[in-house]
Amino acid sequence: MRNNRFQNKVATSGFTLPVAALVATLLWAAIGPMSQTKVYCWLCCALCAYLLVEFNNANALLRIRGRLTTSTFLLGIGCFSFLHESLEALSVTFFVLGCYYFLFRSYQESNSSPNIYHAFVSLGIASLIHPLLLCFIPFVYWSMIAYLRSFSFKTFCASLLGILTPFWFYGAYLIYIQDYTQLINVLQEFTSYSLPAWNEYLSMDITRLSAFLWILILGMISTIHTLKTSYNDKIRTRMQFYTLILFEAVILIFLLLQPQHFDLFMALLTLTSAPVIAHFFALTSYRITNLLFIFSIFIYLLIAFSSLWINYLPLLQIF
Repeated sequence: MRNNRFQNKVATSGFTLPVAALVATLLWAAIGPMSQTKVYCWLCCALCAYLLVEFNNANALLRIRGRLTTSTFLLGIGCFSFLHESLEALSVTFFVLGCYYFLFRSYQESNSSPNIYHAFVSLGIASLIHPLLLCFIPFVYWSMIAYLRSFSFKTFCASLLGILTPFWFYGAYLIYIQDYTQLINVLQEFTSYSLPAWNEYLSMDITRLSAFLWILILGMISTIHTLKTSYNDKIRTRMQFYTLILFEAVILIFLLLQPQHFDLFMALLTLTSAPVIAHFFALTSYRITNLLFIFSIFIYLLIAFSSLWINYLPLLQIF
């Protein structure tokens, strides 16, 4: 039977999420020495996984009961060992996921201002950690207008208040300690932009390049499938996936234009592509997709263990 393929059993099994969490934790402990930063990153990843479960439950993105979205995210973060000590990247990922959570709750609500406010508060906190996230604001507005149907004058005012709230409290704290250099540094980092040099791409190591290429390939296949079969989903689900695909494209562009912030945008790409990849594997049941599912698990684990023996070898040492 088609529904008895390995990918379908994994997608609907109640053991998928615990196994994925266990594998991610074992990889976290096995790859590289354990440090305080690494423990904090693991806790941040665990919080992201919990919020992703709530995100999936609230929006019912898959037409089947399962935890494949969260499992896909955990497997990606666990296998991409360069993220295990990227506390800034995982912190931003958590708050961006919070933005997604409240943003999706605003879909066609008669009074969506509270959800929009909380979505932009989450995005504002993420922007405090990394100011480049402020560039996401126009795309969030576009998703509110084109897909979520939650844009109005009230929600626009709520969004402005939400994005300014973290900066308001942070500014009050800086006034209290009489130190404004941190805020100036945030503004300078946001306004200073230059095209990346070619050696910034060549300095990328094999592990990071392999992870990026695999997420790119798998994400493109899943995106094409989602767009082709979107008529099977409810209108709400369809609009939410369109929003995720938009953010996928935006994050990909920023990753290519800002390779010096590779870890940050790779974590965001892993998060944003997880529901789309899960949608592809959960709702297909063909021999080729089953083989691709098994092959994907193998590639993820190969990327994880490759860092043990190549020790993040840069491309510049190869070419």
